[in-house]
Amino acid sequence: MRKLMLGIALVVLFACSGVVRAEEPVNDSGPAAFKKVKAALDFLDDTLTVPGVKFQDLRISPTVRWEKGFEIPVESGFMALQEGVVPVLKKIQDYAFADTRLVNRAITMSVSAERTDGGVLLTVTLNHALVCGEPAGRPHVDLWNQRMVKVFSSLFQASTCEPRIKGGQPVAEGGPATWLTNVRLDSDGRLQVTGYALSFKAATALVESLYKTGNFPEASLCNLNRNTYEKVPVWRFDLVATTGNAGSGSDEPR
Repeated sequence: MRKLMLGIALVVLFACSGVVRAEEPVNDSGPAAFKKVKAALDFLDDTLTVPGVKFQDLRISPTVRWEKGFEIPVESGFMALQEGVVPVLKKIQDYAFADTRLVNRAITMSVSAERTDGGVLLTVTLNHALVCGEPAGRPHVDLWNQRMVKVFSSLFQASTCEPRIKGGQPVAEGGPATWLTNVRLDSDGRLQVTGYALSFKAATALVESLYKTGNFPEASLCNLNRNTYEKVPVWRFDLVATTGNAGSGSDEPR
């Protein structure tokens, strides 16, 4: 009987020990944690130093601790040709190391004064986070990443960042009649775009094109005014759109 009671006590003890270990928070400091951080930072360096992309700066914020994990907010600055932006977002979307993922949450993009043989360079600031532990496996990580890829794929399909006026003449033939100068996507899914259109109807057609992609539940122009670009009459416009809140609900890390 004593052996039986001892056996039961050991089983209960091991079971309780397992529960305690399962509830222990993920370690967010020390060599093991830094190994995960280093892997992510080295990955960003490799991703942002490819042809057509220029890695400019990186800022790391203090660690945010969750019950079963942690995240480290990161802000990456780089310059890229238009065709280089979406591939960068896709590479970050696919990143995984141990129990960590990178999640893209917000982004700002503007047309710079620099050009290369491939075209105008865009200045991009990307707000993302290295998420470690149980929250890294939640659906919100993929939803955030996929949303950003869809938004920029849709924008670049409907318009361009290359001015549609060259040498004082419109060049809309065979291409879009609008071009984008500033784009901002917030973490709550709100999109703000500023750009130029060769005609009033070209601006309204852009909004219609965004609706047709199926990635924007709401989109509207909030400002249009006549302007000139290289002495050519154009319309400057601002539009806003919603893309859905990828981080809402039970999938939000806590």
